[in-house]
Amino acid sequence: MRNILESSLRFGLRGARIGLSRASTVAKSSPLIRSLLADLDNSDGFADLGEHELMVADAVRMDAYNAAIARYIRPEHVVADLGTGTGILAIFAARQNARKVYAIEHSPFIEVAKQVARHNGMDGIRFVRSNSRSFAPDELLDVIIHEQMGNSLFCEKMLENILDLKRRALKPTGRILPGQFELYLEPISLDPRLKVPRIWEQNICGVDFSCLEEQEVLSPFRHRGYDCSDLDRGFRNFLCYPEPVLSFDLNQMISPDELPTVLKGSRKVVHSGSLDGICLHFRAIFSDDIAIDTSPLCPPTHWDNTLFRMQSRMVAEGDTLHYRFEIANRNDIDTWRLAID
Repeated sequence: MRNILESSLRFGLRGARIGLSRASTVAKSSPLIRSLLADLDNSDGFADLGEHELMVADAVRMDAYNAAIARYIRPEHVVADLGTGTGILAIFAARQNARKVYAIEHSPFIEVAKQVARHNGMDGIRFVRSNSRSFAPDELLDVIIHEQMGNSLFCEKMLENILDLKRRALKPTGRILPGQFELYLEPISLDPRLKVPRIWEQNICGVDFSCLEEQEVLSPFRHRGYDCSDLDRGFRNFLCYPEPVLSFDLNQMISPDELPTVLKGSRKVVHSGSLDGICLHFRAIFSDDIAIDTSPLCPPTHWDNTLFRMQSRMVAEGDTLHYRFEIANRNDIDTWRLAID
């Protein structure tokens, strides 16, 4: 009887997982539902004090924002800090004696930001618990401050949120901090001890898994991103000179649709070695001399580098690598596809 019950339970759980997976796939096919799910993920993900510990302890991040806000915020400015979190960026702006500072947060975590502001004597900040799309300031903004960048740059709906607020509430002469971005996809060589081959590439003590290569149900993404917090330790070198595959300036954009969803190009190999994957990183640029760079070559930040795994192969100096990068949904890295020839 117990065996029958266990088998029935396993079968039921398997069916539930399949049903949830199919429901999730159907739901994600709707732009509206995708947007709502992303909002819920963001709200849940940043309601934990532990997440904010990492962000405020990131000296690269905090020093760049502090320097940029000190440079660009003036006493006559009306400022909005979009997604205020702990409120630290709004506090930086208030320290510049900005005329009005709105701290916008759609989660209950806004109470933490209020507490931090009071504790630091910043009683003039206007805290607004609202989704940014529902926020309407009393007067047009001079500056929008934000930190809407995820590990893959786009996954926190940065384009949609910032450009919506810009269109509705930013002066024509206003500024977005940060506004300029560069996205990099760099062929990378890893320390062999830290590489994790895909299962069909593995042969463990004579047990060969190559038969699983076509099992799409088990591994549906040939090139899928995953957070690789040890990449800085396992990083050997880039095989090409780093150069952005995509550059854009929110201060100059009107719609997210202005960005391409398919990127194609070629790169020249300058360091011979094993091509083990493609490292995704980005730069958030405030000015010529103030920027945040998440490259493994730069001081570490709280952002994880995303690694698109691929079957390792040797390349030689002078080789040309041709790539095709497709972004079906900017906010869902599981829909991104990367092919290298």
